Amino acid sequence: RWFFTTHLAYRLADGALRERQVHAVDRFVRETSPGTAALTGDFNAVPDSDEMRYLVGLTSIDGERTYYQDAFALTHPGEQGWTWCSENPYTAELSTLPADRRLDYIFVTPRRRDGVGKVTRCDIVCQEPDPDGMRCSDHYGVMAVVAL
Repeated sequence: RWFFTTHLAYRLADGALRERQVHAVDRFVRETSPGTAALTGDFNAVPDSDEMRYLVGLTSIDGERTYYQDAFALTHPGEQGWTWCSENPYTAELSTLPADRRLDYIFVTPRRRDGVGKVTRCDIVCQEPDPDGMRCSDHYGVMAVVAL
């Protein structure tokens, strides 16, 4: 099994750059991993952006399509799943960026007939500060359980 992580361009106007980045990352995942793979990270894009729609098979980039399961969307249909959230005081440091967005994802290659790749759970984690009031990041984490 293979596990990949990435961090895409963050500026709001970088959509075309992120499209090129997800296209390249997808090619790398497909060329490198012969079996089930997870692609995770800070994609800096909301679910209905073209770059995220590409990863879930809803649009093409350069005439190509791909498909990954969006673990959170699969297990929490219709929920926001914000990972960049105004409740996190660290987001205030970058107040020029809109808060309350889902930017962090776990994508899994298609589920196989034998059940490998089935996403059984996915949650937003690390939302609460530690006992000293510290948070681990300006983003919340995402955790998934995937059958291997």
